[in-house]
Amino acid sequence: MSERVRTDVLVAGGGIAGLATAISAKEAMPGVSVTVVEKYTSGYSGKANRGAGIVVTLGGYRPEEFVQYHTDRIGKYLNDQKFLMKFAREIDNDIEALDRWSKGKLDRDEKGEIRSIKWRSQLRGVSGDGIYDFDQDNEYPWRLAAIDLDYLLEVRKTAVRLGVKFIDRVGIVDILKTGSGEACGAVGFSIDTGEMYVFEARAVVLATGGQNYRVMPMWACGRGEGHAAAWRAGASLANGEFSSFYNWTSPHNFKDEMGVEYGLYNDKGENVGLRHTIEPHPDIDQDSLAEYYKQVKAGNGPLHYHQDENIMLPFTRSMLGSDAAYFKRPYTNRWWGKLIFNGATQEPDDIIMPGLIGEYGAVKVDEEFQTCVPGLFAVGEVSIGGTRCFGAVPAPPARVRGIALNVMTFHGRTAGPAAAAYAAGESVGASAGSSVGADAGAVASVGAGSSVGAGVGASDGASVGAGDGSSVGASADVGVGANAGVGVGAGVGANDGSSVGAGAGAVASVGAGSSVGAGAGDVWAGASIDAQAADIEKRFGAPLERAGDMTVNDFAFEIAKVVQPLGNSLYRSEARMQGALARILELQGQVERIEAKTPHHLFGVNENVAMLLCAEMFFRASLERKDSIGWFLREDYPDSPEKLEWIVIENDGGGGPRIVREPVPISEYPYKPGQQDA
Repeated sequence: MSERVRTDVLVAGGGIAGLATAISAKEAMPGVSVTVVEKYTSGYSGKANRGAGIVVTLGGYRPEEFVQYHTDRIGKYLNDQKFLMKFAREIDNDIEALDRWSKGKLDRDEKGEIRSIKWRSQLRGVSGDGIYDFDQDNEYPWRLAAIDLDYLLEVRKTAVRLGVKFIDRVGIVDILKTGSGEACGAVGFSIDTGEMYVFEARAVVLATGGQNYRVMPMWACGRGEGHAAAWRAGASLANGEFSSFYNWTSPHNFKDEMGVEYGLYNDKGENVGLRHTIEPHPDIDQDSLAEYYKQVKAGNGPLHYHQDENIMLPFTRSMLGSDAAYFKRPYTNRWWGKLIFNGATQEPDDIIMPGLIGEYGAVKVDEEFQTCVPGLFAVGEVSIGGTRCFGAVPAPPARVRGIALNVMTFHGRTAGPAAAAYAAGESVGASAGSSVGADAGAVASVGAGSSVGAGVGASDGASVGAGDGSSVGASADVGVGANAGVGVGAGVGANDGSSVGAGAGAVASVGAGSSVGAGAGDVWAGASIDAQAADIEKRFGAPLERAGDMTVNDFAFEIAKVVQPLGNSLYRSEARMQGALARILELQGQVERIEAKTPHHLFGVNENVAMLLCAEMFFRASLERKDSIGWFLREDYPDSPEKLEWIVIENDGGGGPRIVREPVPISEYPYKPGQQDA
């Protein structure tokens, strides 16, 4: 049994990047049909509502100041400066769009102005009524604003009002292609029943999130399936060697901590982190993490966190749960207040360790977020590194806390209109809002309020978004082992009463094997969709037909044991990375050991396969870079590179990797090494 759905633009993933893409596509071209397919429940899923809800605003600084600072101090001239400038010019427009879509969820002061604060401001004092007073005079050319964490529900409602269709509880696993190589849809499966969904689309947008390897529970939902789908479709990867973001955490609760390096002590009582905080120090740095590795290897562990020496603590806690919170966000302050309290009650000592967050997002895209596969776009964390926008750092957070929400919104606001235009270019004579005959090859449209097809896959308010938020802890090669944690599950979701067929250009859903509009100009003609779908179904469902001796979580733990250690993924060496790559390749040969009895297990197998692919490509790119720059550290190659180059991994056509070194066109960019010092 399967469902078949046709749409102009298919968005895989209903987090903030997917929602921004869908909304922007409809705002740009209302007559184009857009369908969002989300593995859990859009509005609750993804990572955008799990963090601090902080966004970046220029706050009076010029885009050029932001670009120059980031390129010189953070990205180390590996930035695509044209891309970064395009992003910087839209920073304030992006947060205004986010505020509009969320119906005013950005925090504003008594005058109605967006409330903001300089990053890493220093506390000068506390007023009698408990309000913190900050010295905001520092060198960072940006400010921070805040949005309440229930904003995604309102953003989804905006998408519904614009006519975007939602199909929840269905995960996309592979891309469909025409005989000439264009993306023409995707195949997904219900996570509850295993039913197959075949989506025929004129443009496909991956908004499936990054790869976080299920180590840190807060970010465990990033499983990297979009990378695997893009790779199997023929896409390339770029800048993946920088995708090893770590944050400080307690081995007892796995709660993120910022500013630990200011009070980082070895077991001899020596502060070993402070020397790594010399300005500029916009965020956690690679050198203090490498110091942790060196100290433990030298026998000076475990390491300890003296909170009273963390100069950032008043700043971070005033932004989050506190009676004296700088930002006034009812939902967020309750949420973070409980999280901080619960975390504090689970810290019996001051032992601290690095926890891998990862943030592998290497699908290579152009400035309109199209991959090298025509018709296949990638937005959000799946492609943030692949833009090369932020240079020699893991992105997000690109060493600019809060920038992730800006980035996801920018990606969607750029890719949405581009994908809609691509889809419209394939249409035949369909003007905005018009109804086109099915024999003309256009997507069938119907009148408002009517419904099309039987058994449409979209939920009607009864969907429960109990996301698989489980995470697997990892034992580091140095320091204290990390226990298993449980991530944050998605809540109950609704489809806001939307129905398929609401408005012109709505998606028509038909039974398996049927077709709509297979006439002249049909992009799907000759695409062998049924044969491709059958192959994908066979691959995805194969684990049900074999006996396994490992659970999904146990297998994920084996992957985490390879990628978590600092010596493999941050302070790297040839021998350690070769050993790590060999173990990943060994695990790739053992996937058949994973036991699968339910659709959830099948998705777990698919996620493990994606984790293995991302880990493989991370280590291959890391082995290729024989220098140290920005976040990327080689113990055996400590010197800066002689040439500025991006590491690109192309698909050789047979699924194998081909590594290309692409020169950074620094002569074409406004900011060049040494220019700041001149």
